[in-house]
Amino acid sequence: MKYRRMFSRILAVLIIVSMLAAALSSCGDTGTQPAAEPAAEVTEPEVQEEAAEPEPVPQEEAAEPEEEEPAEEEMVFDSPWKYYVTEEADAVRYDLEEVVIRIPLSWKDEVVVKTTEYGLRFADKASAEKWEEKGMDGGTLFYLELIGNGEEFQGPDYDTIGSTDRGQYILIYPSDVQAYYEGGEDTSYMDRYAALYEEIGFVAENSNMIER
Repeated sequence: MKYRRMFSRILAVLIIVSMLAAALSSCGDTGTQPAAEPAAEVTEPEVQEEAAEPEPVPQEEAAEPEEEEPAEEEMVFDSPWKYYVTEEADAVRYDLEEVVIRIPLSWKDEVVVKTTEYGLRFADKASAEKWEEKGMDGGTLFYLELIGNGEEFQGPDYDTIGSTDRGQYILIYPSDVQAYYEGGEDTSYMDRYAALYEEIGFVAENSNMIER
């Protein structure tokens, strides 16, 4: 009876020791094995959509600025022989303070105008320039002059345009041929002057007095 109890105690001790040993062994294995890392999640590369090109925005054409008509020059006269030149359909117009003189459009750039002591002198440019080289006046087609009211011009050939309080405006024509000529066979200046003078009647017919 005594030995049976002792054997039971020894067996119980062995069982406890065995259980402790098993427990220690289990704890040791758990501590030495590294924890498994979670598998990395494989993601497919994102496909980026190409940015759509912006549609061109139609731009409105800039409206061209309207051309402003130049303001008419105000005519200011500080002398009776100051003039303004404009071009008309069939004439070149000279506006003076009290009278308008018109010459044929074909005379444009062919005629030079000079102020004299008594008025204006219209001359064939080519002949006038050649005479000036010799210190002389020449090439005259006609004069515009002002004489007193009631006076009569003592000359062979002239036309009266009209009169004002200042007097009468008259066109005076030369009594001789004013073309440049040196003699010889070269008659080009005389031919040119003659072609201009053929239209001299246009001046008297289209010139007039004005009121401002």
